[in-house]
Amino acid sequence: MSGMGENAGEEAANSEVRDRVRSSAEVKTAPPSPRPFLLGCLGWITILLFAMYLVPERLAWIFATFLLLLGIPICILLYWDFIRAFGEYPETRPKGVVAVLLAAPVAILGAISLLFGVAIILWVLYNLLVERQPEFQGPALLAGFGLGPGLIAFGWHLIRSPYSR
Repeated sequence: MSGMGENAGEEAANSEVRDRVRSSAEVKTAPPSPRPFLLGCLGWITILLFAMYLVPERLAWIFATFLLLLGIPICILLYWDFIRAFGEYPETRPKGVVAVLLAAPVAILGAISLLFGVAIILWVLYNLLVERQPEFQGPALLAGFGLGPGLIAFGWHLIRSPYSR
């Protein structure tokens, strides 16, 4: 008889655990917070403005350059992390509008990269095929295109990736 009471106790505990698991699966997750991105950008801008008021001007420029080289990639990574987390959030109606607004800066960066890549290639082709400018120091081989093809590929990827999700 005592075995039957233990079985009933175990079944009650198991059903309680199942109910808890079911209810936790039904709980909606909160949308991702833009707080890390916004705080990172605000802190970066604050430190950059502080750096501009350093007494030795040369030190201010060195510090500002260091902040630009370090701060911009960190802000971009935080922004992409927020976009990725936002993309995993369950579908809602305003999500589409917000997703387009969040993807716009990435697409603009892609368009600028694409335009710069095309401009580099056109400038090299002009110097090779039409008239060689005195500023042009590139070789006559394909290496003269430099970063152009890479910028085009990077820009195309950035233009396509935010809207493909």
